[in-house]
Amino acid sequence: MKNLFDQPNNLNHPILDMLLIKIESVDFEKCVNNKRESLILDNVKIMSSLSNPDISPEDIAIVHEKISKNEKLVKQLSVAKVTPNHYYVIGIDYIVDIAKANQRDICVYQSGIYLFNGMYWESQDIDLFKKFLSLAALKLGIESFIAKDYKFIKDLFNQFISSNYFVQQSPDPNKILVNLKNGTLEITINGTKLREFDKSDFLTYQLDYDYDETAEAPTFNAFLNQVLPEFDKRRVLSEFVGSVFIKNGGKSFSVEKTLLLYGSGSNGKSVFFNVIIALLGKNNITSYPLESLTDKHGCHRAEIAGKLLNYASEISTKMDIAIFKQLVSGEPVMARKLYCNPFMLYEYAKLIFNCNQLPKDVEHNKAFFRRFIIIHFGITIDDKDQDKELHIKIIDHELSGVFNWVLKGLRSFIENKGFYDSPSVKLMLEQFEIESDTVRQFLDDNNYQKSLKETILIKALYDEYKSFCFELGSRSLSKTNFINRLKNAGYVIKRENSGIKVNLHKSNSI
Repeated sequence: MKNLFDQPNNLNHPILDMLLIKIESVDFEKCVNNKRESLILDNVKIMSSLSNPDISPEDIAIVHEKISKNEKLVKQLSVAKVTPNHYYVIGIDYIVDIAKANQRDICVYQSGIYLFNGMYWESQDIDLFKKFLSLAALKLGIESFIAKDYKFIKDLFNQFISSNYFVQQSPDPNKILVNLKNGTLEITINGTKLREFDKSDFLTYQLDYDYDETAEAPTFNAFLNQVLPEFDKRRVLSEFVGSVFIKNGGKSFSVEKTLLLYGSGSNGKSVFFNVIIALLGKNNITSYPLESLTDKHGCHRAEIAGKLLNYASEISTKMDIAIFKQLVSGEPVMARKLYCNPFMLYEYAKLIFNCNQLPKDVEHNKAFFRRFIIIHFGITIDDKDQDKELHIKIIDHELSGVFNWVLKGLRSFIENKGFYDSPSVKLMLEQFEIESDTVRQFLDDNNYQKSLKETILIKALYDEYKSFCFELGSRSLSKTNFINRLKNAGYVIKRENSGIKVNLHKSNSI
């Protein structure tokens, strides 16, 4: 008959299974009593420090009396009994030491468990890691009734969390690292070099192809030239994709932008999307809209921890503006995993969004708009000219070459200490400001102009504005925000006996 407590002794995880094999039974009572003996020795040293070669019996008696009056010390020096706390502390220390001895360090970072696999720090599934701790406890000699108890596993896991938090050293501000299949690429203002993997880099990803400085991507480049014939657009696009490898909080390089790829269907955005997903790896990318990333709960923000890119097919105009600005600026931001305590997020994904229409009803100030780079995909490819397998051809044969295109963009960003000042991008940003401002559209379409003498009642103007928005299919601002938008645009607002007025008149010019 199968034992109720029998369970598989492997996890189908090469490294964790290897560590389980290395773990041996521990004599917890001996470990505890070794600690007791250590305490005794410590107190002998205290006695020695208080004595001299000619110490008198009276002096020794004084030392003994001092020790005997220390109730905490007396309790520590008494015969030790193994408690659950000993299992937690000694067990976790032993497991961590075994991992380090085998060059497979394990740590806690940004509320996640990471294991160095020899090439990079790999994020671990929390439930699988708890299962590993339970199996490790059995290997340590802890009896099944204890090692498999969910409360014991929870406390053992919490002990690991509290004692193994990774404190990352400040990275070299003049160096950018990219982890590839054949090594880690160091990128500086002076050039690049490929070197061996180093756990002290604390890189949490690995690209699934080799770095080959001679690799080319003719199919990819031909595709880009077709859908983005403007060189300045292609340059900024490569710079932004390259910037995903720049860590947040750097003093030398700061991104502080989000990228919008704008245009209707059949324009190449989906091909580019699929190529970038393959280039960076599905495990290194998330796809959440801004509404999810900026909500008050922070659960989706927790999911972009340690990722290179959040690339979504929709942007959403519903967002917390303050959190959005934090994310784009790479500032520390609060996040929370489901059913867990909140934590501060430091390293997380850069942001790209595809959109068929530019967002409307957004905050209107320079600080908001300067956070966007907008690249318009304005070429429509006829159905008969579309290659439905184009992205597959690029992915199968040209990823190393596409990476060199990205690397060229990153070098451009580094050399210029920012993004290229693209006329096309600047024009799109101006268009975004205009099209997202329903008040400005309303005034322009109805030929309203500033006036030194004439005024219009705000109530009448606002009613007309709401009708305009209804016909446009856009959400109108509240009356208060409508007035504030007028003030910010430089219109004079006056409060008179007949009501609130604005210095405007309607021009008869067509």
